[in-house]
Amino acid sequence: MRAADEIYDLREVLDELIGRRLAERINEQQLQALKALISEMDAAMAAQDVKRYHALNLEFHDALVDFVGNARLAETYRKLTKELLLFRLRGLQAGGGFAVSNAEHKTVLSAIASRDAERAGRVLRAHAADSRARMHKAAERALATASK
Repeated sequence: MRAADEIYDLREVLDELIGRRLAERINEQQLQALKALISEMDAAMAAQDVKRYHALNLEFHDALVDFVGNARLAETYRKLTKELLLFRLRGLQAGGGFAVSNAEHKTVLSAIASRDAERAGRVLRAHAADSRARMHKAAERALATASK
């Protein structure tokens, strides 16, 4: 868990940078692509298809970093988040993050679309912090179940 927390420390900082940069340069086509992904996540959530939601969640975050247009940032971000895949999935499944996560995505998109770099950075960083909290909640549930 400590390793995941260390990665989340970095992810939160990178997500803030991604939000700031994206708010400064996102175009309408990119906004529409993000809206479409959120709609697909809504459908996966309604179907209780956590695996599909998880894949779309990864696609959403990959799109965010890709739309910034900084290859080094994208490479670093992906390297870090790849190590979190299992933790993120568990956070969605057992951490109560399914519906909450997509509500946060909608807030992220709204902040980016506002073109307010400070707000977008703050909101995306908070989303990463909330993801970390869901990971911890899932781990606590797993420990409680294992000790019964």
